[in-house]
Amino acid sequence: MRRLIWILLILSILWCAWWALFGFGLKTGLQTGFGDRRAFGWQADYSSLELRGFPLRVRADITDIALADPTAGLAISLPSFNIGAPTYWPGDITVDLPNSPIRIATPQQK
Repeated sequence: MRRLIWILLILSILWCAWWALFGFGLKTGLQTGFGDRRAFGWQADYSSLELRGFPLRVRADITDIALADPTAGLAISLPSFNIGAPTYWPGDITVDLPNSPIRIATPQQK
């Protein structure tokens, strides 16, 4: 019985470490992507980036997103954006767009 408890404890610790590593990679990747857009002269802003879904999913919730390319005159704004994947199968990525309007502006029209 003691051996079973130790095995479960070790597996739980490994699962938590895997979730944290996966979540850190997702959050860092999104922050780097926004930073890269800024480095190219874009407006790339968001108000919050939070991780959710422990223990079975890793999901990043981003709110109040504004992306704009000043050279092309193209801009998009979203109230929220969610991207995530199951912890047990990280290749099955899902993206959820908001139900509210997504605003896209071009030089010709909004």
